[in-house]
Amino acid sequence: MLHLPRGAPILALVALLAGGPVALGQRPYDDEGFVKKAAAGNLFEVMVAKVAADRAASSDVKAYAKRLMADHEKASRELSRVAKDLGVGLPDKLTNEHQKVNDRFAKLSGADFDTAYINHMIKDHESDLKEYAAATRQARNEKLRDYAAGQATVLRDHLKRAKDLQAKLEKKGS
Repeated sequence: MLHLPRGAPILALVALLAGGPVALGQRPYDDEGFVKKAAAGNLFEVMVAKVAADRAASSDVKAYAKRLMADHEKASRELSRVAKDLGVGLPDKLTNEHQKVNDRFAKLSGADFDTAYINHMIKDHESDLKEYAAATRQARNEKLRDYAAGQATVLRDHLKRAKDLQAKLEKKGS
């Protein structure tokens, strides 16, 4: 006999009614949840980019940080309009997790900062791309789907640039 986790049948039913299957143990897609998480991510990217502009040793890393700052400020403005249409309030401070990462970066400088920042940006953008892809496919609101699709393109560029910088920093360190 198949044993399902408590609540799994209800989750599966909710997922099907919401427009698609969800693996057992996963939550169904949620427009409001995505908006809040994306807003928190944009806020974090801007804040940590400001730290990078001050603490990075590499001019390439500083330029990358400035690019991220500008792109995520723009993304925040666009998301704010979508959130307003959806009636969703946006966070105005970093999440506890983001604050811990920001605090860790604030203690680093020079080459150590560069490596830690770029490695984090790779991990962060890979994770974000998965969430933006899901929003592009599953968001109920058309403006939110369009926002997610447009930002996914920007995030892919950020990821590519971060990987290029990582390779450059590793080569320089050799």
